Amino acid sequence: FGGAGNEYFDLRIAAGAGTKMLDGAIVVLRDLHIAGGILDVDAANNHQITVAGNWRNDAGHAGFAARQGTVVFTKPAPGPIEIRGNNTWYVFQCLSAVPGLRIHFENDLIAPGIQITQRIAFGGTFRVRGSSAVNFIRLDRLNDTGNDPTNPPADPGNDDDFWFFDLTPGATLDMEHVHVYYSNARSNPVSVPANVSATPYSTYY
Repeated sequence: FGGAGNEYFDLRIAAGAGTKMLDGAIVVLRDLHIAGGILDVDAANNHQITVAGNWRNDAGHAGFAARQGTVVFTKPAPGPIEIRGNNTWYVFQCLSAVPGLRIHFENDLIAPGIQITQRIAFGGTFRVRGSSAVNFIRLDRLNDTGNDPTNPPADPGNDDDFWFFDLTPGATLDMEHVHVYYSNARSNPVSVPANVSATPYSTYY
């Protein structure tokens, strides 16, 4: 489905839908929701998905076959862009030339000790770039638990206070003019790039 140039107001992949493979790049004008089945960008073509709203994946990491494709988020500031569910991305991209854009990642536990995680696949890129120190992008947790965890955070006692990020070895960060709050990358700790603020937890995650 989704031939080149196709636009959808809202796009929902229903539970029991099986595998839905893209025939071309698509634009979702509002929200994309994977309720079940698999959304596949097509390994032969790696079609781009552009989302102007929010992303929700209830089917887990296997529910989105990113292949070597790019998902571009274009919701204007202040957003927020809400990212829900376990996702494995190849290229996650959000660029902004105006101040105040926020991206909120779901912070929750599937079960005790099992965190909802945003993963960047081998060879992929997490690309989030503001245009200047004033026009920065803020990454934050979706659900404000009301807790400011200890520094370093308790493991696993503070897990639901953080959104989890997994930069698979072989994947890269492409970040500039970004402020990061409440992220936890303990599975594959990352070095904070220049022009990125990740206090107070950057020493540990």
